[in-house]
Order: sequence, then C-alpha cells, then structure tokens
Amino acid sequence: MAAPKFSIIMPTYNRRRCLPTAIASVLKQTVQDYELLIADDCSTDGTVEWLHDTYPAAQYPQLQVIALSHNRGAAGARTVAISQAQGDWVAFLDSDDQWLPGFLEAHANALAAHPDAALSACDVMNQIGANQSGEAGVEQVVVSSKVWPMYTDATQHMLMSPLIWTMSLVVARRRCLLQTGLLNETLKICHDRELYLRL
Repeated sequence: MAAPKFSIIMPTYNRRRCLPTAIASVLKQTVQDYELLIADDCSTDGTVEWLHDTYPAAQYPQLQVIALSHNRGAAGARTVAISQAQGDWVAFLDSDDQWLPGFLEAHANALAAHPDAALSACDVMNQIGANQSGEAGVEQVVVSSKVWPMYTDATQHMLMSPLIWTMSLVVARRRCLLQTGLLNETLKICHDRELYLRL
C-alpha cells in the first residue's frame, strides 16, 4: 500500500467527549489521501477502548490508535505519532479542535505553490460560547497567522509573540520535522513555537 500524502497527528488525554467532533472533521476532508494517528497519552476515561469500538480497523483502515505506555504530555504524544507517520506532510489536530472540510486541500495547494516550504499555517476561527456539539456560538473570532506589520519577518514575530495560535493550524514537511529533532519534551509550554523557530 502506498504511503499517504498526509499524516494527521492527534494527541489526546481524557478528551473522549471531544474526539467525535475532531475525528468527524478529518473524515469530512475533501482530500482523503491521509492516515490519522491518534496518540492516547494514558487516558483514564476509556479513550483507547472507545476508539477501538467506535472506529474498528476493518471500517476505518486509515485510523490508527497509538496507546502510549506512560504519560509524556502533548509534545511526547506528538513525537511518538510522528515517528510512526508515513506521509510526506504531517498535519496536526488537537482532539478538542476541528477543521473545515477544505483544510487539507488548502494546505496542499499552498504547499504545491511553495515547494521549498518547511511548513504551512492558516488562520483560526474561535467560536466563543460554542455548544458541546461544536455548533457556532455567540460570536466567531478569526485570528490571522500572518506576520504583523511591526515585525520584520516570521522569526522576529515568533520570538516576540505568538504567530500561530495552535498546532491545529499547521502542516509541516515530515523530513524537516525529523531533521530538526521533533518536539522538545522538556518544555512545559511553547514547545510548538520553539519547533516552528527551528523549522
């Protein structure tokens, strides 16, 4: 079987109630050339069993559940999943986020237009007051991932303040992730921003 174009990395820890919405947003993608690697970081809410029961391998061959042997945090869960990824591009999706159906397609187009890029990032729409099923709430706020005019480039921006608000906006070249040494598990916060700077 040929390697997929995208490897989607979804770390999770005790978020079984959020997973159906996140997984559904992957299954609805207009680009279906992907594998979905869900790295469970030793959840205590029955996440692994629920995933196996709800998404059996025979029906969902593109979905793989990785049960970590000990809790490593989000950076560690992502690193384990990346090490098993087969795709040329790694897309990140947190288990409490969701993508619009054209997410992978938009990134594929952007990356094709910029073949030397190490990563691609998009804007985010925060739903303020969204209900548990993920429907639009009281207010929708779009936050851009573009460099602010006060900074000379993306590196300066990332050194001074967040540029990419969540890893769920990012698609990175797997080769580059492996060359940079993946995520720094010693960092309790900002391991994502530190990775972007190295990329």
